[in-house]
Amino acid sequence: MGKDTIQAKSRVGRASPFSEPARRTAGASFTDVASFSAILDLVVNAGDGIILSRTRDGGAICVQLLTGDMRHKVYAGEQLELDQIFTDLYSAYKDGQMSM
Repeated sequence: MGKDTIQAKSRVGRASPFSEPARRTAGASFTDVASFSAILDLVVNAGDGIILSRTRDGGAICVQLLTGDMRHKVYAGEQLELDQIFTDLYSAYKDGQMSM
């Protein structure tokens, strides 16, 4: 096994909480998403899941939708993109079932 194979299989740990990595967290924020909690309720009540995270460099937010065996992943680098993602989620789930 080469070094790349071993690194690919190893789990990447968290950075030390005592260091200050360069992070850019400006751009998009969940606090500015209209009806954020209501949209999350629609997704979860439909039996699906959602994972919210930032990219490693902090420049974008990653939204992963887990439905059945599928995983749909999108990125938002600015507020308008994040708002559109949650508008799309609302449209897909508003009738109690995902209609994508």
